[in-house]
Amino acid sequence: MINFNLICKTCSTEFEGWFDNSQEFEKQKRKNYLLCPSCNSSFISKSLMAPNLSKKNNSKKIKIKKAMI
Repeated sequence: MINFNLICKTCSTEFEGWFDNSQEFEKQKRKNYLLCPSCNSSFISKSLMAPNLSKKNNSKKIKIKKAMI
C-alpha cells in the first residue's frame, strides 16, 4: 500500500489517500473517484511528500568492544 498526500485544487484542503500502487491512484483520478472531503471537488492532485525509505536488511552492524580495566 502507498500513502499519498493529496490536495484539492479547488479549496486547498490537504488529506491522505491509500492506494495499492501509483497506477491505481491514476486510474481512480481519471474516473473521478477521488473527491475532496471538504468541498466534494474531483480536482485532486498529489502534494509533495517525503519518501518512505526502509532500512537495508544486509547492513553491517558495528560492534563496540569495551576494554576491561
